Formats: sequence, C-alpha cells, structure tokens
Amino acid sequence: MILETLGSCVLVFLYLSQTEEKTKLSSDPAITTAIISSSYLLAVMIGYSMEVYCKFSLSSLNPAITLGQMSTQTMDGDIGATHY
Repeated sequence: MILETLGSCVLVFLYLSQTEEKTKLSSDPAITTAIISSSYLLAVMIGYSMEVYCKFSLSSLNPAITLGQMSTQTMDGDIGATHY
C-alpha cells in the first residue's frame, strides 16, 4: 500500500510540475514528454517491486484499487498474500 501511494505521488508530482509554466524544467516539448513518460515508468517500477512479495499484477497506480484487492484477498482467506 505504501509503495502504491509513493508511486502515485511521484507520477502526479512530476506530471503537475511539467504542465505548469512556472515549474517546467525545459521549454522543449520532447524533454517535457520524456520527463512525464519516465515518471510513469518509475511509478510502475515502484509498484512492480511489490509483485515479488504479493500476488498482485503490475501496479495500478491507484491506492484505492490496491486496498480493494488486499481486502478481497483477506476476506477470501488468503491472508498470507497481504503479509508484505
């Protein structure tokens, strides 16, 4: 859950920082696109590291979905899947 929230925060922060004129790192659209796409990749990779410990697929980048998956697994009796 923590990794999912962290990945979402990274994605939203970098996206919003590149769409505002005052906080842009570069005026070149190609660099802005590269920063946004690399922030998405970073957020997915942060969530992907959780897959080693759990039965989750790739990161949904939505903590609410992850909480729902964890709750469903717990109610299904598979509490070991939510250990990490």
